[in-house]
Amino acid sequence: MAFHVRTRQGEFISNPNDDTIDRVLAELDDPLDPEHPDVSLGHESGWTLSVFPSGLLLWENVESDDGPRQRARIDRREIRRLWLALAKGDLASVEGFGWNPGNS
Repeated sequence: MAFHVRTRQGEFISNPNDDTIDRVLAELDDPLDPEHPDVSLGHESGWTLSVFPSGLLLWENVESDDGPRQRARIDRREIRRLWLALAKGDLASVEGFGWNPGNS
């Protein structure tokens, strides 16, 4: 399965290992940059999980008719678990997380 992460500065890293995933998530601890606030993991299916320093997590597929969904104040361990599930193509686990509509 192909997937990639996007850093806060917009760098795309294809099929990163766990250490790289942890490094990208740790970028959320850097000082807030309003121009580059989030990091994300995207899967070849078109689904993406974007994460913001506040713990806001967005689940979306821009190629789908479904609108984006979100959850607020998610801890980093749970975010990492969801990222790894998406990286493996386990869309059902991510979909079953209990999302709220919108992208606030």
